[in-house]
Amino acid sequence: MKEQRSVSDRRVISRLRLAALCLVLHASAASAHTTAEVEEVCPLDGTKFTALEDVSGTSFGKRLDLRTIGPTASPWSLPVCPKDHFVLFKQKFSPEEIADLRSFVNSEPYQTVAADHSSYFLLARILEHQKKAPGVVAFAYLQASWQVEGDPVQYRDYAQRSLKSYREVLLASKDHGEAWKTAQLISGELERRLGLFAEATTRFMQLAKQEEFQSGLFKNIVAYQLELTRKRDSSPHEIPR
Repeated sequence: MKEQRSVSDRRVISRLRLAALCLVLHASAASAHTTAEVEEVCPLDGTKFTALEDVSGTSFGKRLDLRTIGPTASPWSLPVCPKDHFVLFKQKFSPEEIADLRSFVNSEPYQTVAADHSSYFLLARILEHQKKAPGVVAFAYLQASWQVEGDPVQYRDYAQRSLKSYREVLLASKDHGEAWKTAQLISGELERRLGLFAEATTRFMQLAKQEEFQSGLFKNIVAYQLELTRKRDSSPHEIPR
């Protein structure tokens, strides 16, 4: 009996240790979002500054508008130069890019909005100036909308701009590839979030008839969106699993 109890005790202790380890791992995951101070130099005016930037994060899923769920920044931070409000969206710029961007960033239209808008909104304005593809601009405005969800006025502005660009993607699409499918789903999501329930319902009902949306995750998303629009629900929701 003593030996049996000893084996039983060891099993209990082992299970407790395993449970404790799981708690530690869970706690580590919960605090997986880390940041660091990084020294930056603005390429347009040479200003040196320190920015708090995201270093790591953990994702547990995504919302219907593609915003990441979990202990992570979403979107990840973009350093913004303190004087001219230029957004450091990549590491290196060619001399031609610097000359063009310096002229644009120092212009009155950019400087007028620079102090009152989020970093991804400013990035979208820069990408528009560079005549990047509508899908690239649309996603920048979409990420900007995540930054200002607490401000209904700014959120509506950013979401409407994103929707406009995603609709341009659809108009330019020549096939039903990934870009088209993404633009359809995000357009419908933004229509729902903006309270355009008739437009969202029409879109998702049409998608339900498309072969690309009749199986797997896409089918589940369309069905879920139709349920939300019937309820006139404009809140953010997680992608169904």
